[in-house]
Amino acid sequence: MKSAIYFGKEDVKIIDSKMPEIADGEILLQVKAVGVCPTDVKAYYSGSHSIITPRVLGHEVSGIVAKSLNDKFIAGERVNVAADNPCMVCDRCLRGLHNMCRNLTSLGVNVDGGYSEYMRIPADYIKNNMVIKLSDDVSFVEGSFVEPVAVSLNALSLARPEKIKRAVIIGDGPNAMIHLQLLKHYYNVPEVFVTGMMRERLDMAIKFGASKAINVLENQDELQNIKGDIDLVDITIGNKKALDQALGYLDAGTTLVVFGGSLEDSTITTSMNQLHYNQITFTGSTGTTLEHYAEAANIVNRKILDLESIVSRAFPLSSLKEAFQYSKDLKGLKGAIIFD
Repeated sequence: MKSAIYFGKEDVKIIDSKMPEIADGEILLQVKAVGVCPTDVKAYYSGSHSIITPRVLGHEVSGIVAKSLNDKFIAGERVNVAADNPCMVCDRCLRGLHNMCRNLTSLGVNVDGGYSEYMRIPADYIKNNMVIKLSDDVSFVEGSFVEPVAVSLNALSLARPEKIKRAVIIGDGPNAMIHLQLLKHYYNVPEVFVTGMMRERLDMAIKFGASKAINVLENQDELQNIKGDIDLVDITIGNKKALDQALGYLDAGTTLVVFGGSLEDSTITTSMNQLHYNQITFTGSTGTTLEHYAEAANIVNRKILDLESIVSRAFPLSSLKEAFQYSKDLKGLKGAIIFD
């Protein structure tokens, strides 16, 4: 079988590898679709201190059970596999912070991921319900989105979404489009504004339900006009300009959610009195919990969101480096590796 092996910064090789062997309680997955995540792209171009190499990257995975030694699954079933699996016994897991588990096992980090024709799914993933059956009418591309939807739910849940009337999403990437659709079509938020720099992506935001999609390079007046009574400011990209823009939208009762990590860290500056008298909330979000993963699977299986349209280009495994470059260059919206 063919596998893409990551050895370090800008070093990925497509090789012929042995079919994984599975033990009792495990399953062998024939991979059908893998979403190209910015985390993979960042690891490829900048390296990673977390990834134990050599490693198969890819954590937005769907496929078909090729062989099962677990009673929960049979060969032929269509499934999604979670990116991360918590230990469930550390102090953080016991507090419900599964996303910050001290002993997390993660696809593409310390477990081989999906950029391979076949992959082994550890028994603990199945025990913790981290392998999700897909509905027959859900495509493999849609099925690969359970993890991105889950991490988006985790972020938005911190802002009490059932109370949001007006929200601003900073960024026009694929995760921003998921956040937008969740706010509009799952939480039924009346007004959601998207700000970004790419006209094609902003046009997609309108298609997905944005009240306005504003180009930050061209429409400064529009950016000013939407200020006031903002309940949520959602930063989906990690850079100082995005943070500076977000701080300009703070109002009474605003929650600022930092969803996108940054290669170059920035300091959020505000005053104690601003936080106190305006009852402002700052929060970050990383990963997801078991509950949000199950909720995301339900959303994907019910086809509440338009996920197919987020993938703007499909690549074969042999073109993985090209897919990384496509993402880095911000071409289209999102790439995916598809196995025929």
